[in-house]
Amino acid sequence: MKTLYINTVTPQTTIALYEEEQVLTEHRWPSEQNEAEKLQPGVQKLLNDQNLSIDDISRLVVCIGPGGFTSARIGVSAVNAWAFAKNIPVAQITVFDLYQHPETIIIVSSNSHEGWVKLPHQEPAYLRLEDFKPPPQFSFAGLLHEGWRQHLEKHGGTCIELPELLAKLNQLEFQPGIVKPWYYKDANITWSKKHGPVHRLDPDR
Repeated sequence: MKTLYINTVTPQTTIALYEEEQVLTEHRWPSEQNEAEKLQPGVQKLLNDQNLSIDDISRLVVCIGPGGFTSARIGVSAVNAWAFAKNIPVAQITVFDLYQHPETIIIVSSNSHEGWVKLPHQEPAYLRLEDFKPPPQFSFAGLLHEGWRQHLEKHGGTCIELPELLAKLNQLEFQPGIVKPWYYKDANITWSKKHGPVHRLDPDR
């Protein structure tokens, strides 16, 4: 049983192919706001390298967000199209599934003053930066604008670097149907270029 995984939400696009629960191959490249042109050829090359076609795929996994309108929509739309056309079951994951560490606060900022915050053992919440009240000592990671990082370090936070994980298939539920993207906010609110790009945390900067 082969499973295709797609993530166009984070700063690097990732596609991977699984055989049962094991990763056969994966391709990653920096997202440059042109994934509408790069995703389909990337998937085709990944399958060609394994002498496969989309007809050989039994399951699909997609990262739904939270993310910008374009980045979240591209991956989800591609997976939904294949799932509908080929009757392939789909499972979904979120960015918070990709960055995991015990007792670490995971943040996905939508701009320099708002973002999704996931405290350990709690569900994510969308907060303004000034409304986020961190504990006295804490570690944080995720996808942040510089304003978030500076604010958290000012309040005693320690930035840690977490690798972006692939989906763990044995933890997922596959089912037929259409999955929905998880946008930062409403679908008509897009990325504000004046705040600069989101980047992975780098404690050496």
